[in-house]
Amino acid sequence: MNHSVNGKEKNIELIDIIRVLWRWKVLIIVGTAFAILVMAYVNTLITPEYLLNMVVRPGTLNISNNGQITYVDSAENIKAMIEAKTFNQEIKDLIRAEKKFKVPDQIKLSVALPPGTASLDISYITSDIDRGVFILNQLGTLLEAKFIPIADYYRKEIERDIENIKLEIQRQEPIIQNVHYEIKMIDNRVHELQDDIKRVHSNTERLIEARNKILSSKQTGVDSISVLLATNSIQGNISIANNFKNELQNNMLTRDKLSLEIKNIQSTIKLMEENIKKLSFKKDIIGSIRILKAPSSPIQVEPDKKRNLKIAFVAGLTFMILLSFFIEYLMHHKIKE
Repeated sequence: MNHSVNGKEKNIELIDIIRVLWRWKVLIIVGTAFAILVMAYVNTLITPEYLLNMVVRPGTLNISNNGQITYVDSAENIKAMIEAKTFNQEIKDLIRAEKKFKVPDQIKLSVALPPGTASLDISYITSDIDRGVFILNQLGTLLEAKFIPIADYYRKEIERDIENIKLEIQRQEPIIQNVHYEIKMIDNRVHELQDDIKRVHSNTERLIEARNKILSSKQTGVDSISVLLATNSIQGNISIANNFKNELQNNMLTRDKLSLEIKNIQSTIKLMEENIKKLSFKKDIIGSIRILKAPSSPIQVEPDKKRNLKIAFVAGLTFMILLSFFIEYLMHHKIKE
């Protein structure tokens, strides 16, 4: 029994609430609409503020063989410098010198470090877009100027290494020329020896042929002294030919050694030239501060019209509903009296 009574009371209360809201619906709607209109007008009075951002990355000084990158400075240190307002006074002086913008009382720069990268996302909120772009651009210029000496030092070190390698290559060129000259001299001597060997061989064949004739004519009483002289001459020619052949072999071995020496020098020069290419690549990647994203595409952050209108709608509706119940309460209390 009590449950049914409580249920009826709840139904009555809900019906009463709906009845009150329906009775004062015009007031609620008009009041809420008025709150929205007031907020829309306030939005037009608020000076717009825009968010500008710029993304920078510390310049690269070196990349090791295992891919480890050395930067001019860490992103954390650069972030600390910006947040410590290290460059703010210089930026203000540049704004004064430019004479295009009003110098702001303070320059509040926010810096975020995107995870997994070495870059910095620098943001600035301003009511003057052109001045904001100028401030961020000047900040980028000042950051670059700060780290240029470090980058230049590393670049000059690499340039010095490249020049030393080039000088070493130049020192190898006369050595190659001298070896080529020695090879040429050996080639000439080889040709001479080959001609001498042919000449001695031809002479030996003639002597053998002559000795054979003498021997064949020995039966007729020819003197044996001629045979002995021919034999001695043949042996002498054979000895001379052997000497020529030994000298020829030694010259060929020397030539092979000199050719191998040239190949080794040329291989060394090739390695040095490849090293120069690697150093040149390292020199080209050296930099101060790299601007990954220039300040552009401003985003309006104030006033947030949609947010303000939503707040006005909720606040106006809530207030008018409470006002409706308050008026209903006063009227009901007056009737009772």
